[in-house]
Amino acid sequence: MVYGIILMIPVIPGGLIFAYSAVTVDWMDPSTYGAMLASIPFLLVGIIITLYLAVRLAPTIAVVIAEKDKSAVASVKRAWKITGHHFWHIFGGLFLLVIVIALVGMVIGILVAPIALVAMGLVGLAAIIIGIFVSPFPAIFQAVLYRDLESRARITQADWW
Repeated sequence: MVYGIILMIPVIPGGLIFAYSAVTVDWMDPSTYGAMLASIPFLLVGIIITLYLAVRLAPTIAVVIAEKDKSAVASVKRAWKITGHHFWHIFGGLFLLVIVIALVGMVIGILVAPIALVAMGLVGLAAIIIGIFVSPFPAIFQAVLYRDLESRARITQADWW
């Protein structure tokens, strides 16, 4: 939870500018759209920075668990170090993880929706069941990613060829 909030910090300035301009814009006067359009580059830069930080810090929790003798700052530095030169590899894995979580969540939601509709008192039942099945995926991904990056760090360039 805190990890996600910290990663959203780069998006906040652009989001605030966009929200302020969306509230103050006169929708009947096209000349006032400039402030809202000017906030879009800030949002895009914030999103790019957030994605970059999310990819570079993806195995941080696995590093904290696997390397017990490191402090929190040392664990973040270690995660930053082992993710170097592997950006697209990690980004692709995270992208696939999001797709898998979304698909599993949708399938379980479709299966559980009739039960939740029949038993209106159990409004959060679908969310709880989806959470039970989906929540292990990010932790498993981080552990596998950490082991993968560790093994890649031990292989020399000569071993690839």
